[in-house]
Amino acid sequence: MNVINQTNRTLLLEEINPKKLDILTLIGDVKGFDSLSDDKVTEINLHLACKSYDEFEQKFSPCVYSFFDANSQSVKYTLKKPENIAEEMLTEIPVNTQNDFVKMLFTIIDSKKGARGFKF
Repeated sequence: MNVINQTNRTLLLEEINPKKLDILTLIGDVKGFDSLSDDKVTEINLHLACKSYDEFEQKFSPCVYSFFDANSQSVKYTLKKPENIAEEMLTEIPVNTQNDFVKMLFTIIDSKKGARGFKF
């Protein structure tokens, strides 16, 4: 029996941005098919495969929405754009390398890698 030790790929089964295409939309109706065509696999890779975090940012434009909840008197954060909140009451926060929080996380990861020899 052959064992695959390293595939060099990770499959993320999470919705990052509901405005972007997902694998089910890209695959479409597969009734009667045993496999996908090479063209379909190429299209899926074009829309979903990423080789770096920068490419991930470009393809998926991840963001968080924030708004003030008057009932709880607090700021709420959500990954999906709330439909019942007026557009002018929402703040869209891009989750990218320009975001201060993301910069801080990368700095912490880099310092941990250097300090303890961790490899990511």
